[in-house]
Amino acid sequence: MFISLFFVIITTGSSSRLTTIQELTNKIAIFYSDKFLITIRKEEVQFLNIIRSKHVGNGNCTAPVQVVTKVIWQALETFDDPAERLSEQVDFYENQIILKRTNNDQVEALYFIKRQASVSIKVLQLMLDPINHIKTSPEDEAELQDVRDQHLKFKRCTPRYWKM
Repeated sequence: MFISLFFVIITTGSSSRLTTIQELTNKIAIFYSDKFLITIRKEEVQFLNIIRSKHVGNGNCTAPVQVVTKVIWQALETFDDPAERLSEQVDFYENQIILKRTNNDQVEALYFIKRQASVSIKVLQLMLDPINHIKTSPEDEAELQDVRDQHLKFKRCTPRYWKM
């Protein structure tokens, strides 16, 4: 059986004015069966090299679906730093608003933060379908459940105001 998956990875773009999925993300298409795994991406994804050397090269992952699970986990982990950064920025601007020290540039910056958060939430939602379509052996099910739990953690950790 041949399975294809599509994952999106949040990048840490250098500009705070990036607001679209295309600008904020790097996509990975994954095609695999029980005998092979192919990834297609536009840009280099560093964690793929780490997975290859740490898990595939030393024999920790012997089945393609095990590698796919590692890739998904790492893709979800790419949300962590940008989410933390956005949260810190929101805290800063909220403080400025409460202290009535706002200007038009700050309001504009807050708009871009909200857009980035909104895109992140949409991307997380899009990742759920491929995660749910992965079929593993019973001995690998725990690792896949960890990936599902990680996805749920990120969805639950998104502040309410990001969803406006």
